Amino acid sequence: MRILVIDDDVDGADALAALLTQSGHDVEVAYEGSQALGLSFAAEAAIVDLTMPAMDGFEVARRLRQAYGASLRLIAFSGHDDDVTKRRVKVDFDGYLRKPASLADIYKALQR
Repeated sequence: MRILVIDDDVDGADALAALLTQSGHDVEVAYEGSQALGLSFAAEAAIVDLTMPAMDGFEVARRLRQAYGASLRLIAFSGHDDDVTKRRVKVDFDGYLRKPASLADIYKALQR
């Protein structure tokens, strides 16, 4: 699977990308929303941090959805676990992972 990881936590994004790559996935990493939107990577899924400076994960998700269409699986990835965040996630994303997430939970979220 081609997976785009978008997170301003460089170490966390790189660690997640390394785990996914070791599992046989083709992974691209972006550390901010505008960087992700500028990539020419045919992602099948994107794991998107919700709280990033300049452009939050909700805006990134909306723009990715416009660019890739409904075929892109969008997974929100956040330390926030409140009801407001969960309701907002349901509008723009296909799944939600709370940080830290196990590799098993990540793979489950990536499944259609």
